[in-house]
Amino acid sequence: MFKIDVSKIEGYENMTAEQKIAALEGYEIDSTGWVKKDVLDKATSDAADWKKKYQSTLSEAERAKIASDEAQTALNNRLAELERKDKISTTKDQYIASGFSTELAQATAEAFVDGHMEIVLANITKYATEVAKAAKDKDLKNTPAPPASGDSRSMNIDYSAKQNEALEKGDFAMAAYYERMKAEQNNK
Repeated sequence: MFKIDVSKIEGYENMTAEQKIAALEGYEIDSTGWVKKDVLDKATSDAADWKKKYQSTLSEAERAKIASDEAQTALNNRLAELERKDKISTTKDQYIASGFSTELAQATAEAFVDGHMEIVLANITKYATEVAKAAKDKDLKNTPAPPASGDSRSMNIDYSAKQNEALEKGDFAMAAYYERMKAEQNNK
């Protein structure tokens, strides 16, 4: 895989998205120094032949050491992968315990373990937004409808008592509602 050096495209940073696409579509790639497939295949084959010849000259102890080193490397790689999966699982469980959805917790845990903090922060922001929206929806759902007549004075409701009850329950949205209703009742 290769990257296109956009600094070689004149005025690229000032182009619109459509202009950038057009410029990239017309970009000529310089393949100087690239190796043709048949040349690479031959080099790979030659390297394999030389490896066989080299291994045939090794003593049994040297071959056993090489095999042991390769096995140790494979084992270390497997251990690193298992440790990564364990860290992801543990971190995911912590996010789920905090209220994240399973999918968001998985994505956030993987990003955290891999060190992609911008993704972690974006996911935390997404979660906070979801929590705030859910709280607002709950408050709106629990807010009683105003009286149908539009005149709360005729109903003689004690909004101060209702406000105190709401405060005792910790329902600050309802307490604010009753405060507003009390003010309206006193203004009419």
